[in-house]
Amino acid sequence: MKIRSLLLALLLVACSPPPAPSRLIDVYATPATRPWLTDLYTCAAQIGLTPRFDPQTPDISLWLGEILPAGTTFAYEIGREDLVIAAHPASPLTSLTLEQARQLFAGRGDPAIQIWVYPPATDLQQTVDAVLMNDRPITSLARLAFDPQHMAEALSSDPNRVGILPRRALSSLRELLAIPSAPILATTPSSPQPDLLPLLTCLQNKPHPTTSPNRPTNQLPNKHTSD
Repeated sequence: MKIRSLLLALLLVACSPPPAPSRLIDVYATPATRPWLTDLYTCAAQIGLTPRFDPQTPDISLWLGEILPAGTTFAYEIGREDLVIAAHPASPLTSLTLEQARQLFAGRGDPAIQIWVYPPATDLQQTVDAVLMNDRPITSLARLAFDPQHMAEALSSDPNRVGILPRRALSSLRELLAIPSAPILATTPSSPQPDLLPLLTCLQNKPHPTTSPNRPTNQLPNKHTSD
């Protein structure tokens, strides 16, 4: 009887159709949004998608801020990131007002303080320019950090350095000023394909420290596309 049951089970397995292959999707995340890749991979696995990191032709990109890259048609807010002006724990600066910060980053503050920023084309620096500086120029003497990790390392090595970090990267550094948070966006180059919509919904429903656990879909206009 046991042998018959085993043979029947093997026959059923052999006759069962193979599982549907997982669809491959190309994804990209800027250095500022890499912490959200974990959620993206988790959500993709739950709905049968296999993400592959590809900065060239991604189906979905993660981006910080509302100044969207060229070629973006749809953008959905999946969270927010708190940004702070930060310095070494032994910095001579203990805090800054918004106007003091603007003066400092414009090169009109204490000349002993070394300003650190990101490359101009990055989403993080574009957000800083818009939110902190109101698109006013930053001093040409500012040093460049390539990503938040590089920025944190630079600030940690010299008490006279000041820069901007996502709060999650602050660690033991001193917070001098909190500036307005920026949205984390999942962007697509065209209207999302049907199997990507559950992925976007899953990302929006993931709780984050700086966001409500239930966020409505927020489709933003593409600022790089003419009417």
